[in-house]
Amino acid sequence: MAHINIGNILGQGYDTLNLYFDFNKYKLTTEHHVQLNTLLDKYSEVNYISICGHADTTGNALYNLELSRKRAVSVKNYLFEIGLDTLIRNFNYYGEGMAVIPLQKSLKKYSLGAKIYSDRRVETIAGGKRFDLNPVMPVAIKNPGPDKIGNDNIPPEIITIHMPVTNPPITSMLDNGIEITYPKGTFSNYIQGNIDLGESVIKVIDDIDQMEQNQMLSVCEDGKRLSSMVIICFDTIVFTNFRPDSAIGIKIPLNNFINCPTGKMKVYTSVKKESYYDWKETSSDYGTEQKDGSTFITIKTDSFKGCMNFAYPVDTPCFSPAKAILKLKSITLSHIYGFITNINVTYIPEKKDEHTYEIFQNENETTRLLFNMVARDNKNKIYNLRNFPLSLCKYDVTDNSYLLTKKDLLKFLKLR
Repeated sequence: MAHINIGNILGQGYDTLNLYFDFNKYKLTTEHHVQLNTLLDKYSEVNYISICGHADTTGNALYNLELSRKRAVSVKNYLFEIGLDTLIRNFNYYGEGMAVIPLQKSLKKYSLGAKIYSDRRVETIAGGKRFDLNPVMPVAIKNPGPDKIGNDNIPPEIITIHMPVTNPPITSMLDNGIEITYPKGTFSNYIQGNIDLGESVIKVIDDIDQMEQNQMLSVCEDGKRLSSMVIICFDTIVFTNFRPDSAIGIKIPLNNFINCPTGKMKVYTSVKKESYYDWKETSSDYGTEQKDGSTFITIKTDSFKGCMNFAYPVDTPCFSPAKAILKLKSITLSHIYGFITNINVTYIPEKKDEHTYEIFQNENETTRLLFNMVARDNKNKIYNLRNFPLSLCKYDVTDNSYLLTKKDLLKFLKLR
């Protein structure tokens, strides 16, 4: 829990944030991150940060000094992650030397009710230029009085706070063609600077090679195969620094569009497995927009973790999925996955036994099915193969099977 004191309200100002820690803890929590982001996002330009670590009077004084240092370093490290560590003008730690609340020797913890007054804290002060508040609307608020938590820097009986008129949303274009729209103050100053420069804070993956290189096998968590049109991934640091309860609009160029109704497309979010991405369908609504002969996906979201996959389930009318059997002779496989380039589908073949796999292809498009695999022959020689075409294998129409042999592997390696 945090308590914030407000300094000068207009123009240049400062705010003091106390981050409170549980007994003997010093690592920042997600709640701490949100509190720090809220503090920093009060300014259009931060030019001063002060960090002071504290501990309570429980235990050894030297231990408490080190504990207060660790708490202060946790805040400093977080500021480094978001690129604001160079603005730290004061860094200190006091152990129990500035403790406010004395503890009885027998007392090891505060009660929950007294937790917000604990000396287990880091006092963080941020100062700088506030957002332009013009035009403003003066609002009179009564002083809460001495019996309430107040601010000693704000005198007399009436405080006039200037509330900003809502600003129109900001629209920015990133260098990968994505357009984002968001309320002013959504992101920290560091992130806003990246966006202003057009940096790709949202990554676009829009072709089969990129998906394969990123191990984003397009398989849904219920086993359904997907045809991915475009995948976008949010920068981890960037999107843990957005204003709470904000939502941004994203317009994404769709380069690999195929002849399938846009209404059949669905949105999936990533569930990272050991070596590839699994996808979970979401209820997110999206739209499409035509501009200058190009197609764009538009979506509004406040979920900024991981990746979003805009894909077609392969069982839509656009595709004619068909199963076949891949048989092995004189080799075994320790790793295999395939992809059908003409419909952007990647998947893991299902192993039936040591020498048989069930594979998936688009009907009458066998030449477009490629495999990446690690094979071992009967002499224990290992072959690493990428983009091996199914068309090199002998096809048996009687049982709809393909035969993969050591000879096929050598032929493919020779062709390369």
